[in-house]
Amino acid sequence: MSKYELEKKYKDISICEYNNRITRLRKEKMKLMQETQMIQMKIEKVQRYKVEFCEKVLGGHTLREEVESGIYGETFKVCSTCGLEV
Repeated sequence: MSKYELEKKYKDISICEYNNRITRLRKEKMKLMQETQMIQMKIEKVQRYKVEFCEKVLGGHTLREEVESGIYGETFKVCSTCGLEV
């Protein structure tokens, strides 16, 4: 596209139209962020159910000790069945 064509293209769109586009995109972004937050809440709920299932139905957690890779190598416990970190 030539410089003249670009200038003509941008002159055809008013500042109001740019503002409207920005507003629509911001609204869409907020909607998607809310949907993402709802999905995250559902994931956390299912994870809690999984931990409760392991505790109540399977008779408790089977913990194993693991060492974190890295300089400090901190130790932590993880359930072999459900993956709960203690």
